[in-house]
Amino acid sequence: MKMRTEIAAGVAAAIMISLVGCGSSDVPAGPPEIEATDIAIVSGYHQNAVTPPINNSEILKAIEYSTRNNGSVTIVVNDGDPAAVVDFEIDESAVSGLSEARLEQQISEVIDSTNNALASSKANDPEVDTFEAIKQAARGLTGEAGDKCLYILDSGLSTEGELNVLSENLHRLIDVQPIVDKLQKDHALPDLTGVQVVWIGLGDAADKQEDLTSRNKNTLKELWEAVLTTSGAEVTFKNLPLTEEGSTDRELPEVTPIPIVHDSNDFDPLQVNQVKPLFNGDEATFVDRDDAVSELSPIVDYLLEHPDYTVILAGTTATAGTNEQCKELSLRRAEAVRQLMIDMGTSRDSDQTCDWLGI
Repeated sequence: MKMRTEIAAGVAAAIMISLVGCGSSDVPAGPPEIEATDIAIVSGYHQNAVTPPINNSEILKAIEYSTRNNGSVTIVVNDGDPAAVVDFEIDESAVSGLSEARLEQQISEVIDSTNNALASSKANDPEVDTFEAIKQAARGLTGEAGDKCLYILDSGLSTEGELNVLSENLHRLIDVQPIVDKLQKDHALPDLTGVQVVWIGLGDAADKQEDLTSRNKNTLKELWEAVLTTSGAEVTFKNLPLTEEGSTDRELPEVTPIPIVHDSNDFDPLQVNQVKPLFNGDEATFVDRDDAVSELSPIVDYLLEHPDYTVILAGTTATAGTNEQCKELSLRRAEAVRQLMIDMGTSRDSDQTCDWLGI
């Protein structure tokens, strides 16, 4: 884990509450939508995401509001090993004798240095661990409930850590609740009680990362919303104009692309055999092969009429056993269905992909 670093420590220590003056010349006038004294920002400037809107007026106003109200600011860079590049709390005790002009100058210096740090907060390490970045940012929110705000400027396409979207695979992620339940059981969720979360740029991909389908984006939103609300936060997702499209000349560390099934928004998963079990317990053998043939017949007939269609066979299991055991059994069940469909007449060479859910 990289150590946190601080900027403008000497200047920050000399700031006290002040609502007078014109403020930094680069910051739009007026208060932010969420008037929070303690703020944290996760900056997702990495290869598989578009450049985050670091100059967004709402973000700049939030930084100024926090600085002028004796608050704290934490900025975490999201990459494979997230770290805070800004982490300070305003101390009003050191400036009791300053003139109004000198105080205003120091406030502006802190605001400008913080904005500059945010603007240069690019990824340093390969891959992306968004969940860890959020947890680090949460540690900087030590104020009272209702006076804390977390801004996440990120695609949410995490490829490392405890919440790895790459390993989950969005196209087969039907129910996010088991993931959240496991994080809760492992005591891995951050404490976001009383924190307002504003997420900007969720699902916005760049460079080698293929664009997400609408279904993929919705699944990604459901996943992160469930994680954050279970952690105690109130979450708002915003679609703001992007500052800059991703490009290969940004010289950012490599991030493994997440596989995207582009036609996944054209169909709803078809669940067979919802009345009685298709498989024997803890096995990949059919309870009754004739019943299985009857269940699959309409699907096979349809595929024979549309031989160019792609089929994803996703097996499931009960929740008993380890995660790896569930994955292995669900894959064997998908393979059993594929073989039966071949026996029923579908081509062995047709595009039938076996997958697993493990739940």
